[in-house]
Parts: sequence; structure tokens; C-alpha cells
Amino acid sequence: MQDRMPNALTVIGTAARIERAWCEVTTPVRNVARLAIGASVALAVYLAVGTRSLGAAGTCWGVCGVVLALAAVVDVHERRLPNELLAAAGIASLLPMCLRGDAGMAFRALLGGSLAGVLLMTVRVARGVGMGDVKMAAVVGVSVGALGWRLALVAVGAAAAGGAAYGVARRRQRIAFGPALWFGWMSALVGLSTGWWT
Repeated sequence: MQDRMPNALTVIGTAARIERAWCEVTTPVRNVARLAIGASVALAVYLAVGTRSLGAAGTCWGVCGVVLALAAVVDVHERRLPNELLAAAGIASLLPMCLRGDAGMAFRALLGGSLAGVLLMTVRVARGVGMGDVKMAAVVGVSVGALGWRLALVAVGAAAAGGAAYGVARRRQRIAFGPALWFGWMSALVGLSTGWWT
């Protein structure tokens, strides 16, 4: 039986997939990805510096956002989300709980991840999304759920609305859902930061 643990070849392979996707997607997609990465970094700085309650743990959400944005680029190119990037984003989402030792935050994160994952799994049963989308939704739910489990529902709702709007605008029945899930993640956290979701 082969060892399925991440190794150097897995990391190199994932990096190659990111590079290939980045080079082969259209220029507008690359520009949107640059904005998404920049927004994730800006959010990380705000959460780490602008909010006294989160402190250094806030940077973990920015790392999660950058990794999710890169996963979304690969999804646009391959119509497949890399498990390795989703795992890395999941680890970044769980780090704040480890850094703070906050059991309440951990419970909210697990509840948020479960809700988001179950919602997307329901859609998957109707053949609406792939398993990678379900995993990414769970990661998004953990990430935003740590700050309030209801934010997982906000994130999934925003992702569904954003994905549907894009599909209608481009007259497509099927789209890469990774970018919509990143949009939901960002919408939930920006809404929380600006006081829209309380």
C-alpha cells in the first residue's frame, strides 16, 4: 500500500498545478485572482492589527484566504480543487483555535464547517457540485464559523448567490464553484468586520 502522507513530490506537484493554472487561465481571471490574494492579505492585516480581540491569530485567516484563492484559480483551469491546498487552508483555519486555546471558538468552527459541508453535500447529491466543492465549503465554514457559526451560512449563501449571478451573466449552467466559495468566505468576514453580520 502506498503512503498517502504529503511528501516533497506532492508539494512540488501541487506547486506545478498552481503555476500551470496561473499561466494558462485568461488575463481577466489572473487579475481577479491578484485582487483576491491582495484582499486576503489586507483582511489578514486588518484582523491582526485592527482588531485587538484577535491579535496575531488574525493572520491565519489571511493565509487561509490566499490558499483558497489559489485553489480557486486551479479550479477554474482544471475544474478540480486540489486536496493539498484545501488541507493547507484547513490547517490555517484551525490554527487560531490552537493559538488562543479557545474551546468555544473550536466548537463554533466545527459547527460552521459541518453546516457548510452538509449544505454542499446536499447539493452534490443533486449533482450540482463536485466533492472538492464540498470540502472547500467545509473549510470555509470552519474558517468563518470560528468567529460565529452563523457566518458559515452567510458564506454559503453568498457563494450560491455569486455563483448563480456569474452563471446567468455568462449564460453557463455549470461553473467552477471554487471562486464563488472564496467570494462567500470574503463576504462573511468583511461583513463581520464592518458590522453587517453581528
